[in-house]
Amino acid sequence: MRSDNLFAFAIFAITAFGFFVWGYQYIPTHHFLLFSIASIFGIFMAFNIGGNDVANSFGTSVGAKTVTIKQALVIAAIFELSGAIFAGGEVTKTIREGIVSFPQEGTEPMLFVLIMMSALLSSGIWLFIASKKGLPISTTHSIVGGIVGAGLTMGFTTMGGDKALAMVSWGEIGRIAVSWVISPLLGGILSYFIYGYIKSKILIPTRKFTLELKVLKRERKAYKERYLQELKTKPESEQIRILSKIAVLDDDDVESGERSEYKLAIKAMKEREKEIDTSKA
Repeated sequence: MRSDNLFAFAIFAITAFGFFVWGYQYIPTHHFLLFSIASIFGIFMAFNIGGNDVANSFGTSVGAKTVTIKQALVIAAIFELSGAIFAGGEVTKTIREGIVSFPQEGTEPMLFVLIMMSALLSSGIWLFIASKKGLPISTTHSIVGGIVGAGLTMGFTTMGGDKALAMVSWGEIGRIAVSWVISPLLGGILSYFIYGYIKSKILIPTRKFTLELKVLKRERKAYKERYLQELKTKPESEQIRILSKIAVLDDDDVESGERSEYKLAIKAMKEREKEIDTSKA
């Protein structure tokens, strides 16, 4: 596992360096320190999102031993990053513009920077604590709450209570909060129907086939024991004759009248067992 950790750290270091090089061309030189601090906070937040959200997503799969932890990490690294790149723009826009809004005039732009950095760091710290304690929390709840809390604090300390409350887009917060309620409800309803389908079409038939196969195997075992018990009651010469027929490797080489009834019965039972495919469903 140590080599895997070193490999992951090397990829992380290369990615972080590439990000700083890429971002530098978009940032005025006198804001590079601020850009560096914000980037570190963002990386810390992303680290904790990965630790908590990936565990939420893959906890059931790893727990069911469908995938290993290493496989889950590789899958998550590819698809969480892809999701953020291809489908995360609207979420980013809502968090950037739809939660806290400043008055058009008389507001220092750097205050908005401080709000976002405060929300980023506080959310990252809370996610880190929750992950260490094994709590599967919502990262969306954390960042939205951090932005609202930092915005209200700044508003109360610089503009007064009325303006501070007016800064928060409560309608947007309401829509986000509704999604927090709808998401688990929809997830529960969909999982109910999906699991119901899996149970009726896969689990129950598989259990039925497995039980049928066990019954046939028990019957074959009971037939063997019963046949041997009956064989012991026969004269020694009869036992030798019957056992000689059983010992023949290929019944096709023996006249049909001389074929072992025991071997024919066992063969028929095995054929019935082969007809039952427990993995068919």
